[in-house]
Amino acid sequence: MSTPALQARYVTRHAALLDSVAARGWTQLEFADIDPAAFPQPAPPNLALFVTPGYVDVQFNAKPALAQWDAPFARPRR
Repeated sequence: MSTPALQARYVTRHAALLDSVAARGWTQLEFADIDPAAFPQPAPPNLALFVTPGYVDVQFNAKPALAQWDAPFARPRR
């Protein structure tokens, strides 16, 4: 598990690492958090490990990491 602040730090560091190797692409597998209540039951016991990696919560409210994710895409293209 993580916190929104740690997630934002991770995204910032990830962007710096990708810049350092001149990466041409970057993807995020899960944009929104998973609502465990909406998951088919019985839910797997490890579901809690995968419900909060999104850049927005289950109501699509931005988490701090969204700004860090958006920042590299706002830069001028070379």
